[in-house]
Amino acid sequence: SGGEPTMQKGLAELLEKLRALGLHTTIETNATIFNDDVAKNTSLVSMSPKLESSTPYRQNLKNTGIEYLEHWERKHATKRRNVQVIQQYIHESRNYGNDFQLKFVVQNPADIQEIENDFLNQLTGWVPDDIVLMPEGTSSDMLADRSYWAIEAAIERGWRFTPRLHIELFGKARAV
Repeated sequence: SGGEPTMQKGLAELLEKLRALGLHTTIETNATIFNDDVAKNTSLVSMSPKLESSTPYRQNLKNTGIEYLEHWERKHATKRRNVQVIQQYIHESRNYGNDFQLKFVVQNPADIQEIENDFLNQLTGWVPDDIVLMPEGTSSDMLADRSYWAIEAAIERGWRFTPRLHIELFGKARAV
């Protein structure tokens, strides 16, 4: 849908109907808004909380074509992480017999410490295989640089790793 899917009206009803048809559904959410009907009717809740490194600081937006807006920076800083919502999705996914994963898009090795300290150390009910690392990047070279240490971190901790295949295949093109 683009944006945060749990904000879409009718999502829970659609998921319920798809479940009744026996279809597998996956929702990727930033895990800042909890919806019990979404948790109940989604086969896989893929939570992708935003890390500090994703904050749209002026310097992070250089050469991206994205306009810097101070209010977006402030909003991101205050809204990007909701550990209570993440915990609710973990608990309810387990309760309903559904799957979940925590997918973190990483830019630098410091992100690993943030994942462990600000998220995982505050959560229960997860196992290492529930955690996925994905490198952030808009080019093959950038992804290669970030993938090396991210793969190492994932292996050391028993986490999973996923590449950004769409960037490898199509670059930073939109709508592919």
